Amino acid sequence: MIDRGAETTAIDAERKRLQEVLREIVDQIAEAERHVQQNKAVVTGTQSYISDEYYSVPKSFSQLVDLAGGMSGLRLAGLMYRKSLEKLKQLRRLARSAYFGRIDFREIAGPGRTAGDRQNGTVHPIYIGMSSLTRQDTGEHLIFDWRAPVSSVYYDYELGEAEYESPAGTVFGEVLLKRHFKIRDGEILLMYDNDLTIFDDILQETLGKATGDRMKAIVNTIQREQNRVIREEGRNLLLVQGCAGSGKTSIALHRAAYLLYKHRENMRAEDILMITPNRIFEDYISPVLPELGEEPLVQLSFADLARGLLSPGHPEVDLGEQERGGPAERDGFDTGHLPYRLEDFADQLEYLLDMRGRPAAETRSQGIRLKSGEAFARVLESYAQHITSGDLGFPGLVFRGRVLVPAQEASDLVFKEYTYLPFLKRIEKAKRRMMWVLDRARARRYEELRREIASDPGEVHLLERDIKERAAAKASQEFEPLRRIVHSWKPLNHREAYQRLYAEPGLLLKMLDEAAAGDLNEGPSRTFDNDVIDAVRRDTLERLSSGVIPYEDVGPLLYLKGILEGLPQSPGVRHLIVDEAQDYGALQFRVLRMAFPNASFTVLGDLNQTLSPASRFDGGETGYEGAIRGLGAGKDTELVRLQRSYRSTKEITEFTKAILKGGQPVEPVERPGERPLVIRAQDRASLARSIASDIRRLQGEGFQSIAVICRTARESWTAHESLKAELSRADGSRENNRDSTGEPEDPGVAGGSRRATSRIRLVTKERRKFIRGALVIPSYLAKGLEFEAVIIYNAGEGSYGNPDDRLVLYTACTRALHRLHIYHTGRLTPVLAGIDPSLYDERSADCDVYG
Repeated sequence: MIDRGAETTAIDAERKRLQEVLREIVDQIAEAERHVQQNKAVVTGTQSYISDEYYSVPKSFSQLVDLAGGMSGLRLAGLMYRKSLEKLKQLRRLARSAYFGRIDFREIAGPGRTAGDRQNGTVHPIYIGMSSLTRQDTGEHLIFDWRAPVSSVYYDYELGEAEYESPAGTVFGEVLLKRHFKIRDGEILLMYDNDLTIFDDILQETLGKATGDRMKAIVNTIQREQNRVIREEGRNLLLVQGCAGSGKTSIALHRAAYLLYKHRENMRAEDILMITPNRIFEDYISPVLPELGEEPLVQLSFADLARGLLSPGHPEVDLGEQERGGPAERDGFDTGHLPYRLEDFADQLEYLLDMRGRPAAETRSQGIRLKSGEAFARVLESYAQHITSGDLGFPGLVFRGRVLVPAQEASDLVFKEYTYLPFLKRIEKAKRRMMWVLDRARARRYEELRREIASDPGEVHLLERDIKERAAAKASQEFEPLRRIVHSWKPLNHREAYQRLYAEPGLLLKMLDEAAAGDLNEGPSRTFDNDVIDAVRRDTLERLSSGVIPYEDVGPLLYLKGILEGLPQSPGVRHLIVDEAQDYGALQFRVLRMAFPNASFTVLGDLNQTLSPASRFDGGETGYEGAIRGLGAGKDTELVRLQRSYRSTKEITEFTKAILKGGQPVEPVERPGERPLVIRAQDRASLARSIASDIRRLQGEGFQSIAVICRTARESWTAHESLKAELSRADGSRENNRDSTGEPEDPGVAGGSRRATSRIRLVTKERRKFIRGALVIPSYLAKGLEFEAVIIYNAGEGSYGNPDDRLVLYTACTRALHRLHIYHTGRLTPVLAGIDPSLYDERSADCDVYG
């Protein structure tokens, strides 16, 4: 029986304590506001002083020193202002929701102690919140940051024995109480004690209210297996295989926040880089770290990173200079200096999906498999050795019959003396050596000419200055042909070399055979026959010759550049997060290791959502062997599998599991909802009418985030046009005629117009922002996102008839939080035809319910 009196006493005590904490927060906010104003005044005062005193360039060294001191003071004042402002923001967040959990922890000397020994320890009430708070007068900890060592007990243990790792070592103890709060604006809305992981009431309520808006922090519902990923340290590579909806991306961001907290003395946000699939995804996840009180990370797609690594004149990848916080700030890195177009992942997937089943698409898929695997790295290494071991084409330098630099000396410099450098850097260093020889020879020739001119009776009228100028000009003129020889000497750059691999018939096959002969394992030429290799060669050459670098060639091109010239590096980047890693090949991971030599890695993916052929060639036993080998991690790797899906209702999760027919395991959360609907339309006109009606009905039920997911961008455009017309016709609104690429209103905000809810927007890869409301989106851009309701535009046999479409459809369906409606014309895709009918409801689009 519940003791109501004890329950009332407990909540009264907690309310009293909360008010005490809030009073402390209010006092600290007032002090923080004073500090902000004081520091702001210092910044503006220092700036005004510098502007008044140094409105022109300093005219003396002492003035220059004084200006440098003023600038240093301005930077320090700016730093103090930013710190005080961040402290104020942190306190205001605590004022809204001070904490969410409490544990009563009794510390003991070690494990296995008797009950009597345990009872002698002091009981410490630990309140856990988004950030820490200490009482100013006594230093007492009122709130512990969720990332603090002791806070891990809240996530990892129930009542009973527990332990956590502290800087001083392992702390053993016992959890006597575990309490959860929901606090808003100074009020305890919910409080309950439990001896189970927070997985029932609060988690269910949180999931049930999920809106499909941009990603939010999950500190109050982190599960034990998620906490393990967040706090894992000591490994060069942490691999996370997580099913759809397991919280992979959110966990990665919380992990970044944890690393920034634990290493706050020597790690900043710019020391962590996140590789993401696209710009929409970057904006979708952008609120999480600021909500956790941390600066946003630098976020780049692999294609954007490649543009920086390939751009000429960029010897170092300086990510610290990049603005952070999402896709809009990446443009400083994407320089646009490349003399060719670099295809991105969306371009590649659009081609493969749109052309699926045609010979050209199959050839390209074979090429992707060939060029993405670990074995192709050995091909490029063999090829680099091939092109750098022959005649360098340097003629030697001869001046007036005297040999200044023999051709053999150039070869010795490159192949013997400078072997510690990449090949083309050896060439550049050898060229600098030759220029030094020429400069010395020119100086000697200058002295000869100066003496000749001075002793020439016909030039006695010349002043000494004129003699020197004439001698210098003539010496430079005589040596200019030799200088041009040195400047023009460049056997091959990385792009020319890469294109040559495909341009010379038989060369690619020869390199494949050489690489295979030197490998004890099965080489690539034994996997692909000669006809396939030649078809891939011709297809690649055609694309390269058109001025486009296909996405599957970006990794190999970068790797070859790394071998020949060396890649720009960012040694300051200490940790790299790679999301959606199931679509990366081994060569891409090798490139990341080259560019970020000092970084540890967190690599997250879901093999069930693999859309690219790239990773299917090198998966191995774990599915991520390409990443392990490419990053050189070996045994210094931790693989964590997250099998529980928190996104969708149990009915949707059970249905999507059936799509897989095997694959990685998925466990649904116990959140009931409606079964998915499979709806048959007679034709495309009926399809558009029914989906438009469905959208209006879902909006009428309060759903604000509705995605119509199409297979390709081409189908998305067609669907958008037809749905836009249907929605306009239905409510008389002409708002749908607005350009679909314009930034939309948010229909979920208070006061949102009636017209906004009837609009439907088209999402393309050029869009930078995640949007709510009704939208049409291609399957590959929906990866990593979630929506309250998902409508599959047309799952007929004509759209998803290929066996490779199974994972595409699975990825699209797993975006749904609460509702999943699957439309089709003609016969239903074979991917769904074999699913147990008890897992879904089936209706006709002509039914009154959907008519």
